Amino acid sequence: MESDHAAPTNLVANPAFTEGPEQVAVAWTLTGRAWVNRPVRHSGLVIDFDAESDLHSCRVRTPLGVRVRPFDLLVASDSRKGNAGPYRVRDVLDDGRLLLRRAAAAKEAGVSAELIHDDGCGLVSGGCCVEVPPGGKAVAAITLPAGTTRLRVSLFFRVLGPCALGTRDRPSATAEAVVVFSGGDGAGVQSVGLAAPRGSFQWQKMEADLRIPTEVRSVRLELRGPGPETVQYTGVYVGG
Repeated sequence: MESDHAAPTNLVANPAFTEGPEQVAVAWTLTGRAWVNRPVRHSGLVIDFDAESDLHSCRVRTPLGVRVRPFDLLVASDSRKGNAGPYRVRDVLDDGRLLLRRAAAAKEAGVSAELIHDDGCGLVSGGCCVEVPPGGKAVAAITLPAGTTRLRVSLFFRVLGPCALGTRDRPSATAEAVVVFSGGDGAGVQSVGLAAPRGSFQWQKMEADLRIPTEVRSVRLELRGPGPETVQYTGVYVGG
């Protein structure tokens, strides 16, 4: 698979959600708790591998305002007991401990670490995506060049399930992308839902070729969260 979002014919601004301050995507309208998920790195964390019976779990002391999410990477250093290296977070437990995908070598407290958060699609530069929970939307308004009669739409999506990322695991949700055609007066002429592949916790590509009704002057692309799980989108392309 290849991403089309960087093609010069793309009519969508900010197609990889890289532009804009925190929680804002330039040229997109986000509603219903949709938010921009961008990669970040934080140093100054301290890991305590202090579980008596299970070294797959740990406690992490973070700087103020830093949150650790499932699938984040903790890179430990300065260990005296062989615990240095990367640890992928599998889950955040009810008591605040973290469940890791690999076990530490030995019980040890006060290990320095860096947090790396990156939920992006590897085929889309920048590592950003928009995260749309059930009932949410990310909407882009698109102006069509004169004489455009057909549109090609492509984008990448996945259902967010950091605790279930095996290739055989399947979520109940999938993506829902809708193209709304409008006339010169701004009134809706036709809405077309793109056929999404069956939902997956791995990144997938959605593609469609659409014929534009004669009276259409503008297009609105809506990336929706149909539920019951959150969907991530990135690498959006809309072009004639």
